Amino acid sequence: EQLLRIADVSPRAAFVEAWTLIEMAASKKGLKAGVALPRTSPKMIVDYLQTSGALPQNSIKLIEQLRKLRNQAVHMPDFAINQSEAERYLELAAKIAAVISAEES
Repeated sequence: EQLLRIADVSPRAAFVEAWTLIEMAASKKGLKAGVALPRTSPKMIVDYLQTSGALPQNSIKLIEQLRKLRNQAVHMPDFAINQSEAERYLELAAKIAAVISAEES
């Protein structure tokens, strides 16, 4: 709900905040497996999730697409996204984070 409020104000900022859900879930998963993941590297997060083999390949592809969108939101000055697209991104990021977290068990 807080992310949706952020999307109301700044859809671009919502991308960055939503990616944090994925980073946090992956970092917790890595710590439980004895792997320290640098939160500052989205690519390393995706690489770890792929090499851990805990997620199906189609999930990895979706995470990679979300990472690329997050990078565009952060690094491209002309990146524009509307509120409904931002909300869809938020929903997907939350679902992916939940899947990663569920795989911790």
